[in-house]
Amino acid sequence: HTHTHTHTHTHTHSHFMRTAQQTEIEAARTAFAEFQGLLPSEVAFTRNTTESLNIVIMGTQWQPGDEVIIGDQDYGSMVEAFQQAVARWSIRLSVAEVPVQPHSDAEIVKAYTSLITPRTKMLHLTHMINLSGQLIPVVSITREAKKINPNIFVVVDAAHSLAHTPIEMLELRNAGVDAIGGSLHKWLCNPIGVGFLFMKQKHIRDVWPLMGDISAERTDIRKFEHQGTRPIHSLQTIPKAIEFHRLLGSVSKYNRQIYRDWE
Repeated sequence: HTHTHTHTHTHTHSHFMRTAQQTEIEAARTAFAEFQGLLPSEVAFTRNTTESLNIVIMGTQWQPGDEVIIGDQDYGSMVEAFQQAVARWSIRLSVAEVPVQPHSDAEIVKAYTSLITPRTKMLHLTHMINLSGQLIPVVSITREAKKINPNIFVVVDAAHSLAHTPIEMLELRNAGVDAIGGSLHKWLCNPIGVGFLFMKQKHIRDVWPLMGDISAERTDIRKFEHQGTRPIHSLQTIPKAIEFHRLLGSVSKYNRQIYRDWE
């Protein structure tokens, strides 16, 4: 009996990977997109935030002399990705000094926007700094940056803000953010192995995928999902993780994070 069971199970795995896998991925894509108010056609699944942001950084068609602005407390993996891009394509890196105890949001906005030049091609913003939990005003920075130079590609590291703060990714998109990377294994409590990449449709054509993919159209967000064999069960749990998150609610979750009882 056990033997037959194992045999059937193995057969199901193989069959699932060849047939039902795509349906499950699409169901997860729709669930996650609706959860954040995004279009499914602008959401790809990756393995984590680092992979999502590397797709953007490594897939951009850089020219020598292009400038990038990052923050001085950005996540180490992202800083390393930009440093590699500097070595590889001779681009220039400007680092914003983000005040740890700012007097106002305007002070943080200025830390980034004062570095913008006509050569600034990308602005990388860490929505919530992992070292301190500081939330930076991404919406204000993006709006201001686009006024100065409308062609700046604004990319956001939302690893720690997704499902941790009441802010939906739609708000960032509406403010003019071009791409967002995040992890679902952090505050959404999904099993490890799933990240998301949001990218505005107009940019998809011009950004190269990290892995070679010629089966998807150049304008199809799915071209960024080519990974080889991967754990689909992590994707299948997304609707359940969202359900659990909604039971708690973003607001009560956030209030718990900032609660202090010694005041």
